[in-house]
Amino acid sequence: MSQASTRDLSLTLQEIIDLLHAHGDTYVANGLVDKKRRLAKGDPTVISGLVAETTGGSGSLNDRILSIANGDRIAPGEETAVNAELRRLVDQLRSQALARAAA
Repeated sequence: MSQASTRDLSLTLQEIIDLLHAHGDTYVANGLVDKKRRLAKGDPTVISGLVAETTGGSGSLNDRILSIANGDRIAPGEETAVNAELRRLVDQLRSQALARAAA
């Protein structure tokens, strides 16, 4: 597995942030904005934080589901597609963070 660049991680983080913000999430998205900022500053601890967010359980990005029941701005007919895209991006971020952690 090739090492993910800071740019790759940053781009994937931004895609997730944009998706979350588009559906009214500010809490999780703002936490990711902070991680992106720390990544840009070269903070080495952010990689382990990203691994935890993408592999963790309750309360982690890995556990996040966009839905009306969670108070998100999402139409019932788009929940499946939007959450599939969120899952794809989280899986991509996980792969990138794990590759970076292993380097």
